Amino acid sequence: MTGPNSEVKKNRVELIKELEKNYTETEKVILNRRSVRWYKQEQVPEFMIKRILETGRFAPSGGNVMPWKFIVIRDPKIIDNVTKDAVKVIRLVKALIDYTEPGKGWKLLLAKLLIRIEPHFLHPIPTGANLLIANGKLGLFHGAPTIILIFKDIRGVTPDLDCGIAGQNMALAAHSMGLGTCWVSFCKMAFERMSKWNKFFGIEYPYKFVTSLAVGWPMGKPDGPVERSSRPVDWYENGAKSVVDACQGDSHISFGERITIPNYIDPQQTKVGEMIFSYNKCNGCGSCARICPGASIEIKDKKAKMTDEVYCMACGDCMAICPKDAIRLKSSFKFTRHYKTIDYGDPLLPRMKY
Repeated sequence: MTGPNSEVKKNRVELIKELEKNYTETEKVILNRRSVRWYKQEQVPEFMIKRILETGRFAPSGGNVMPWKFIVIRDPKIIDNVTKDAVKVIRLVKALIDYTEPGKGWKLLLAKLLIRIEPHFLHPIPTGANLLIANGKLGLFHGAPTIILIFKDIRGVTPDLDCGIAGQNMALAAHSMGLGTCWVSFCKMAFERMSKWNKFFGIEYPYKFVTSLAVGWPMGKPDGPVERSSRPVDWYENGAKSVVDACQGDSHISFGERITIPNYIDPQQTKVGEMIFSYNKCNGCGSCARICPGASIEIKDKKAKMTDEVYCMACGDCMAICPKDAIRLKSSFKFTRHYKTIDYGDPLLPRMKY
C-alpha cells in the first residue's frame, strides 16, 4: 500500500539520481554566463529589457525593503556623454597619482595617502584599468546599446548587497535570453565626482550610485564555462571539521603586510594572470585581442601573444571567445602584501562532484 509520503520520497529519489548526472537549467545559466566586452550595434528589444528589470524587482532584499532604483539608457548620445565625462575624471586621477610613468615616482607619496582613503578603488585591478581607460585602450561600456544604472536607497537594511543580488538576477536573466552583460562601475566617476548627471537623471537623497550593467547582443560566442580557481571550504558535520578543496596557500598576513602600501612598479609585489597559447590551433582571428579588457594580447605574424605591458586580470574572456580552444589560463592573479590574495587553488572547470 502506498500513500502520498511514499510517492514524494520516490520522486525525491528520482530527482537526486537525475541531479547526480546532469546540471539543472539554472546551473547551466550560472556556469555558462560570461562578462561580455564586445557587442553588436543592434539594439535589444524593449520587452526583453523590461523582463530583465522584472527579475531584478523580484530579487530578495533585507526586510524586503527593495532599496534600488533602476534607470535604463538606450540613447547613444547620452551613453557617449556619460562615458566622456567619466574618462575626463579618470584621466585627472591618472595625472595625480600615476607614479608608474618614468620620472613620476614622486607621485607615490600622494598615491599612498589616497590609497588609505579609497583602498578598493586603488586596488591593482582597477588601477590598471584606469590607466587603460585614460590611455584610450579600454572602453567604458564596450559598445553595449543598453545600459541599466543601479542606484541604492541608503536607508535600506543591506542596500549594497541587495542591489548586487538584483543585478545578478538581471545578468543571469539576460544570459538566459542569449544576451551578454558586463558590470561597469567606472562610470561612478561621472556620478560621484560630477553633479550634472545626478541632476540630469533626477537622483537625489537617499539614492546613491552603485554600479551599472551593460546589456547587448554579444559578438561571437563568448559564453561557456572557463577554468576558475578553487577556494577551500571548511565543512563541519558530525562533530568534526573537514576541508573541501584544500589549497596550498599562505593564509597568514603579517602586521607588516597589512600596513604596507603596494608598489605596482615592483614585480615582486604584483603578479597578474598569464595565458599560454596553443599555436597549432590558433588561426590568428584576433577575437582574443579584441575582447581582452586589459589590452594584454596582440596578434603578431598571425598568432596571438601577450603584450610587453600586461594588465591581465585572469578574467578568461579570451578563453571563452576563442573559436579554436587555443588559450589556457596558466595562473590566476595573485597580489602580495596589502592586497594579497590567499588560499588559491588550481583553476578548474565546473565539476558535478568534488
